[in-house]
Amino acid sequence: MRSNHSDVSRAHISETVPGRVEPISRFLKVPPKGASNTLRAGTEPARAREMARFHGFPDWFRFHETKWHGARRIGSSVPPPLARALAGKIMKAARLHRQPAEEVIEAWE
Repeated sequence: MRSNHSDVSRAHISETVPGRVEPISRFLKVPPKGASNTLRAGTEPARAREMARFHGFPDWFRFHETKWHGARRIGSSVPPPLARALAGKIMKAARLHRQPAEEVIEAWE
């Protein structure tokens, strides 16, 4: 399945000189005889859902519906397993214990 880009996106890409970075998406427009700078698994780039799995996101976690925004959000995130491990270490160092959400909510009311 190929991406279905909007006319605006196509115009931005077509106006970009090969070998230069397109200013909005910041993607490199590969020269006709140049090599692509993307990581490819087989013949296609990894999809947002695959990238999310690589990062440890659960399958139920939803991202933006467009591929570009979803991939960007995943790439800019802290992987959930790392965030959990880091938070656990911080809580241990601060001698905090995990509380059920109900207790936290009651404490703020």
